[in-house]
Amino acid sequence: MLACKEEINITAPIILIENTSVSVLDTVIINVEQYVDIDGDRINADYFEWYIENSDGEVIADDFPDSETIVWVPQESGYFLIKVKIGYNKNKSITTIKEITVMESVASLQKKIIGHWKGTGTRRYNGVPNGNWGIDLYIDNKGHYYGQADYYEFDPYCEKGVFNTERLDFDNGNYIDSCGIPGNIPCQRLEITGIENNKGFGIFWGGWGYVYIDQYNYNCSDVYDIEDLEISSDGKQLYFEFNNRGADDYYEWEKKFMLTKQ
Repeated sequence: MLACKEEINITAPIILIENTSVSVLDTVIINVEQYVDIDGDRINADYFEWYIENSDGEVIADDFPDSETIVWVPQESGYFLIKVKIGYNKNKSITTIKEITVMESVASLQKKIIGHWKGTGTRRYNGVPNGNWGIDLYIDNKGHYYGQADYYEFDPYCEKGVFNTERLDFDNGNYIDSCGIPGNIPCQRLEITGIENNKGFGIFWGGWGYVYIDQYNYNCSDVYDIEDLEISSDGKQLYFEFNNRGADDYYEWEKKFMLTKQ
């Protein structure tokens, strides 16, 4: 007697993502549509094995349930491949793939800039180069920053702070004999308020540092802000810039900063 040969028909599965766009820390609902029949009778899948790879081919998530639908909360931006292996009839399987790009979010970019950074700041006035300086900078989880700068080369009295915008007031002829303002002014911070094409936009908040009877002090009662902050980071490099027109609207500050995480 001849054995009956089973006819297996597998429709190529399709991964569907409910979200129209995806940013870091979004809740992403992912579903796979699949259909298999044997001799015309539909059969259920034996299992679903999900995993997600980054652009380097590394698996960054695989702890998903054995289900047609999974939920993923991406922890970083970038290009990813969503893969699912579907098993049928005990010894057969098919794998399908879906590409996805995860964009930065305000929270994820603010988190990336946390840490200790060193690098260089440059400034231009009215489009003309006007010096550069070294920066040693710390940024906390609220965007608060403090650090030191080194720009004796073009500002020997060190009248400016880390970003060459913070004012240092002189009193009784005393001054800080080190470049930049080394003190920690609580109201100084880099605040990201929006994201566009993975670049952050926001506000640079500053405070006043001053010396009184040989003692360094700060004043946060008169905080100023510069709203043209642009910032980007991959977690290893940090780039930001801001522009500010003077109070009398007669010159333009353009500041750019390139820093490396320590």
